[in-house]
Amino acid sequence: MEQFLDRTHVGTKLGLNFPSMSYSNKNLDDYSSSVYANGLFELFGEYAINPSLSARFGFKFITRGQHIDESGFNYEFDANYTEITLPVVYTFQAVDVKNLNLYPYVLGGPVLGFARGGDILYEHYFQKLRYEAEIDKGNLSSYSFGLYLGAGIKYPMSIKEIPIPFVAGFEAGYHLGLTDTYSDKELSGESNALNMYSYKINGTRKHRGLEFGITISVPLARFKIAKSPEPEPVPEPPEEEKLCYTIDEIKDLIRINRNIHGKKICAIKQVSFKTGSSELTAQDKVYLDEMVLLMKTNELMNIRVNGHTDNVGKEELNRNLSRDRAKSVHDYLISKGINASRLSFAYFGSTRPIADNSTEQGRAINRRVEFEFTNQ
Repeated sequence: MEQFLDRTHVGTKLGLNFPSMSYSNKNLDDYSSSVYANGLFELFGEYAINPSLSARFGFKFITRGQHIDESGFNYEFDANYTEITLPVVYTFQAVDVKNLNLYPYVLGGPVLGFARGGDILYEHYFQKLRYEAEIDKGNLSSYSFGLYLGAGIKYPMSIKEIPIPFVAGFEAGYHLGLTDTYSDKELSGESNALNMYSYKINGTRKHRGLEFGITISVPLARFKIAKSPEPEPVPEPPEEEKLCYTIDEIKDLIRINRNIHGKKICAIKQVSFKTGSSELTAQDKVYLDEMVLLMKTNELMNIRVNGHTDNVGKEELNRNLSRDRAKSVHDYLISKGINASRLSFAYFGSTRPIADNSTEQGRAINRRVEFEFTNQ
């Protein structure tokens, strides 16, 4: 459950939809749609599968249809929908624009819509004809299915007056309807306008539309309740500063608004290079992906990667090896979308041991990579 909360954002999208329709009947498709806008509102949750790929689930409230205003007649088709959206989102590496870390992304996935009513208006000025029809009385299929393809950009923000950091963004997309929106009554000739006889329509009619919206989302991890320590009859002295922390311990400190500046995560067993090598293993990358998620969830976090070795071998070789290992970790985090301005690395060879180099166990502990939280 904690992992789910750590990887999930919830948010909303407010924007405009510019709808139109596509007809298989060429006579209808030749008409030019008027450019007009309807509002859209969406609530969504987004789960990070890995640092770049995420899945979004949303509920969208939107009006689709078409307006035509050509010489001689006016046609307005407005259908209200509740839609379930299931796009997959791919986020690219951050782009630095005037010291702003912007994250571009693309997304695409299915959309299932359920009609909630609406109206059709037809006016022919020369023939002095006018009819109106209620969509929920047979003028529209009760559901629709389509695809949503889009792109956007996200910007992590933090405002002093708001204790919870959030991510603002802008998104543009295209809705491609795949199913016919004519109702069975329209196709069979049983559909009625309010002041006309029954009418029958041939062919298919499918939704199209451009959508633009502003998104705001917040990490669910910020709403987790930190575990309260059990009360003690006698107050204990304050806990001494630890040499090393785990990722989960750092998350707990962030949740209770503790300062993590200067604290370190020591990846002693989690990032274990082969002897004399700076190449990351598959197991190393699994752990580093957790570090990427930690930094993406806490967008104001900066880290320095520190490389260390034991005292076996010449010091010059140890310093070079610790440099190469720290840089290897540093470069991997950048390749997963962390902006380079949030990262740095340092190397110390065998000069900063935290265990006894005279034992194999101590030397194994000293061959380590640290993640030190900085204010760079």
